Amino acid sequence: NFVIDHNGPDIDYTTIHIWPQNWGWYNPSNPSTYPGAETQSINYLRKHASMANVSLNKPLVLEEFGLARNSNSYDPCSATTYRDLFYDAMFAEVYFSAEDGNAAVGANFWAWAGEGRPLVPYGSTWEPGDPWIGDPPHENQGWYSVYDSDASTLNIISAYAADMYALGPIPGDIQLDRDVDFIDFALFAGHWRASACGQCGGADLTGDGSVNADDLALFADNWLMER
Repeated sequence: NFVIDHNGPDIDYTTIHIWPQNWGWYNPSNPSTYPGAETQSINYLRKHASMANVSLNKPLVLEEFGLARNSNSYDPCSATTYRDLFYDAMFAEVYFSAEDGNAAVGANFWAWAGEGRPLVPYGSTWEPGDPWIGDPPHENQGWYSVYDSDASTLNIISAYAADMYALGPIPGDIQLDRDVDFIDFALFAGHWRASACGQCGGADLTGDGSVNADDLALFADNWLMER
């Protein structure tokens, strides 16, 4: 139960997984099933983000999601057309939610294999001594792995990461309006040379417990910056 499982003072954020193939929404051997699977995945994400917001007032992370390579191939050289579509759709949902201040604020794709590759014949389960490529040992190796050679997928991941990074805090934006301006400077100046003051109202930009020349330099780097 999503609400009950996350409803506790020591739980800071909520999580969900989305596995269209595992749940029978998508059949890689029948690409015509993809559009419906994407719609179901988006609806699932939105439903749980709404519950996280309304019932729990907590953020949500899409903790696991993935899709098979074209035709359910385990060959690292096979195409990733539908996986790329799926990643793009999930990342977009999370990004626009975060941009609008809604509950969904992060995503972790499954899974990074990097330079690792499954053994031939492809699709076997893991045995001791085999490369680690992200897929659990009991599952077919290469099912959801993302390799360092998957250029199109990596471009999508990199673009999402850059977009999310741009939503992050701007050093010096003390009033949190995505702009470093004279109001922020006035707030900063009120804590100038303060020490042992905790967060110092957000003016301790370096996080060292004091507001000093290092903080001033960081503030100056972002002066009149707006995102």
